Amino acid sequence: MDVNIKMKNFLIATISYSSALLFVYAAVSKFIEFENFQVQLGQSPLLSAFAEYLSYVVPFTEILLALALSNYKYRLVALKASYLLMILFTTYIYVILNFSAYVPCSCGGVLEKMTWNEHLIFNIVFILAILAAIMSYGYKGDLKNCSLFNNPIARRTFEVVTITFCGILIIILAFKWSEKTIQYSNTLIRRIPPHAAQQDKQFDLKVNSYYFAGSFAGKIYLGNSTAPLIVTEIDTALSAVKTYKIIPDHIELPFQAPMIKVFKNYFFLFEGNVPYLFRGNTNDWKAFLLINKGSYFSHLEPINEREVAVRFIEQRTGQSILGTINLSTKLENKVEDLLEPQFDGIFDVDGSLHIDENSKRIIYIYRYRNQFIVADHTATLEYRGNTIDTISKAQITLKEVKSKKMTTFSAPPLIVNKMSAVNRGLLFVNSTIRGKYENAILWKEASIIDVYDLNDNSYQASFPIYHVGTHKMQSFCVIGDRVYVLIENQITSYHLLSHLLAKNKL
Repeated sequence: MDVNIKMKNFLIATISYSSALLFVYAAVSKFIEFENFQVQLGQSPLLSAFAEYLSYVVPFTEILLALALSNYKYRLVALKASYLLMILFTTYIYVILNFSAYVPCSCGGVLEKMTWNEHLIFNIVFILAILAAIMSYGYKGDLKNCSLFNNPIARRTFEVVTITFCGILIIILAFKWSEKTIQYSNTLIRRIPPHAAQQDKQFDLKVNSYYFAGSFAGKIYLGNSTAPLIVTEIDTALSAVKTYKIIPDHIELPFQAPMIKVFKNYFFLFEGNVPYLFRGNTNDWKAFLLINKGSYFSHLEPINEREVAVRFIEQRTGQSILGTINLSTKLENKVEDLLEPQFDGIFDVDGSLHIDENSKRIIYIYRYRNQFIVADHTATLEYRGNTIDTISKAQITLKEVKSKKMTTFSAPPLIVNKMSAVNRGLLFVNSTIRGKYENAILWKEASIIDVYDLNDNSYQASFPIYHVGTHKMQSFCVIGDRVYVLIENQITSYHLLSHLLAKNKL
């Protein structure tokens, strides 16, 4: 009997000191690389919303448990608490592996060298060891004469089952709460899955004056700001290149800086401050004048071959108004309450206009605040959404220059949403606002693109597009499961993580 007691005590002590050593090592690793630990928590699909608190609570808890495990007086309580902590860690890993959209980086130290599956097995072994220590802990009194209700073994078994259930429940609730907080509570905590966008192919365009004009049937069309009537066609594999010249049927118009948009087999040549609009077919690139009078406009996106969405400019006030133009009837549809001015209705409503080709919805995202508009093809509002940053009011300071009869910025404005693209129900936004726990080096080396699901107005994830030397991303577009980026004189394709796009079946 004495031998059994000594063996049990040796087992309990061994497991307790081993667990204490593990917790001390884990805590010290977190403190040594505290900033990196915070970043990793911030990138966690489950823990992003609680990263700030957990970055302090977890290592301090590990230190306290290590001290308690080393003291016989508190050992049983410490073992139970250690069991709960390991249940939390293990359930977290299981949820990450089976229910998360992506798997984040590991937690540092030696454990960082393990895969998540190896880490799961490691945790399960430790859980079983701690469980053995708890159940082996000495009892006093006669167990034979105890009823089931008063039996300490039964009571301890009930405690262990309760702790297990509570640990699993806590992680499930944390996952649900974090999802709700990240997606709908407008907190600037990003999720940046590893390898979310992998560079695929690259092509040298020789010059840096190109912009994306559209895409169709495996072809990308590029306009050129220095040669405005020239269209460059490149296949989505970035291998075959062709060049076309647009031939307008009216050359007497005051061309200054015409723009090109391609929609399926059609193209549009326009300049909103003249105003004029041509349309033609990509089979011959002949442009026929449809509009040479009417309201001025600054943005245009084709809805179909007969209708375009535009951002009108009121001549009297200079304010912007979203709407549509029917190219057959020349009828203008101005919806004055879509854009919401905060200061002047000019600078504060600046932004980007897009059309989701699948749903034909009109998307407008503000440049200086965390808001976007989703409307149907008739410019009827569906809803107003928010990006995850916290800049709800445009941070703009304006000054009137009376000598030149103009109003301009008196200080550089804070740009929130620099560039954007829409593809099959997803909104891609190049944000300039750094989030919590994000690596400063990453922001110096890359442009960050946030992804939103327009169908349920939710944030999905983010990914970086790295600079080429000192050159940053100039513009981008999304086609299927690839992002195409213009940086200086190069066009580069990136393959997107399948988990990111699976929901929308790109």
